[in-house]
Amino acid sequence: MPATGPRTLRAALVAVVLLGAAAAPVRSDTQSEIADVLAAMTGALADADAGAFLKPIDRKCPAYDTLSNYIPELLRQGTVSSAIEFLKNDGDERRRSVQLDWYLEIHSEDAAGPVVRRRVVVDCVFEKQGRSWRIVSLSPVSLFAPQNYE
Repeated sequence: MPATGPRTLRAALVAVVLLGAAAAPVRSDTQSEIADVLAAMTGALADADAGAFLKPIDRKCPAYDTLSNYIPELLRQGTVSSAIEFLKNDGDERRRSVQLDWYLEIHSEDAAGPVVRRRVVVDCVFEKQGRSWRIVSLSPVSLFAPQNYE
């Protein structure tokens, strides 16, 4: 496939997580570790990999069951791309409260189908569990609900 094929275009649509000026000062490794988790999640959406998207979300997170139902269905509906910008990043080296401006696009598999655009402020709580940052709270989950085309 040429370098300008659909997979390359899809990958180009996945935005790098932006570290906005509103982010609270933290050790750069903590901030970059959380940014890496979010970048992996946006990449998983673009790659239609529900398991990789859900991996950093703690199974005890109240939103986990809903997301584990929503994400596979959403990814079956079309190509998903997203961009995230930090609005707030508070906490310490073990727990962070993060507010994100999350933009999501769903491109229908049908060439004549719609492109659905969603933009929501998402609140996440991250906890350091061992060596990994895990999401223990995420809302609203409605951002990731499958599109109702009826």
